[in-house]
Amino acid sequence: MKTRVELSECPEISRFGLSLSTIAEIRALPAEYDHLVDVVGLLTGVSREREYLRDSRVTKMIVIELTDHTGKCECALFGDYVGQFLEMVGKKTDYMPVVIVQFAKVKLFRDEVSIQNVINTTRLLVDPPIAEAVGFKDRLASHGINAATSIVVLGPRVRPSMEEDFLHSYPIITISGLNSLTSDGVFVVSATIIGVVADEDWWYPACKCHKSVSPDSSAYYCGRCVKHVFQMIPRFRVKLRVTDGGGDGVFVVFDGDMQYLLGDQCATLVARAAVIFTPLFLLCLCFDRAHK
Repeated sequence: MKTRVELSECPEISRFGLSLSTIAEIRALPAEYDHLVDVVGLLTGVSREREYLRDSRVTKMIVIELTDHTGKCECALFGDYVGQFLEMVGKKTDYMPVVIVQFAKVKLFRDEVSIQNVINTTRLLVDPPIAEAVGFKDRLASHGINAATSIVVLGPRVRPSMEEDFLHSYPIITISGLNSLTSDGVFVVSATIIGVVADEDWWYPACKCHKSVSPDSSAYYCGRCVKHVFQMIPRFRVKLRVTDGGGDGVFVVFDGDMQYLLGDQCATLVARAAVIFTPLFLLCLCFDRAHK
């Protein structure tokens, strides 16, 4: 009861506790660097917002380009960080704002070191009124960097090939090896599709948030949105029987990958009311046993 708490404006106490690295220092880090980094840079480019499928969920993504006197670096933002960043940038498109990314993860993309946000950890600051940002902006002119220009719209990142995407990132295993595992994981399996599991639905009704919905009277109920919706979107969830010669299994392929294989959307095929999945495909599947 005798404790007193007072607001302190002591300048010796850093508000954010930044430990800034230059972009050149970050680009010199090894790919396996396992510490988070802080960087300040001029926002010189922003990609268009796009979506990709991960663990059967649709996630938003943008890529921003940060520049300082030592070079340039890309930073990928995912999930809620996309909306958060775009809201902070707002209408600041007629000049390049200063951006601070705190607690970012170092990643290697196509042999180039970049950074990306860590969910519920990374902090984004745009033109913050703090000494680190003000000092950085004051030094721009001395380095010959002009901030009074518009932000460049970056082209889409080139999608890595199948080999770059996961063949070299995860262990290769046989189907019989999968069946003997006692823990979940992500593995590469080379197998032949021999058919579709009989008497199983190959699609499910989904809300616009991509969560499955259940029929309720004359509508559908979405547990994620916690409300009834009157329109559903068909999405692929196909159970395939596969073999690698030494064992058999059932792999589940979701909407994004199935669209890639068939070259058509689930809604289009449902509308036709006739789907045939008889061709055999020889492919390498990145199999998450948690989906089995």
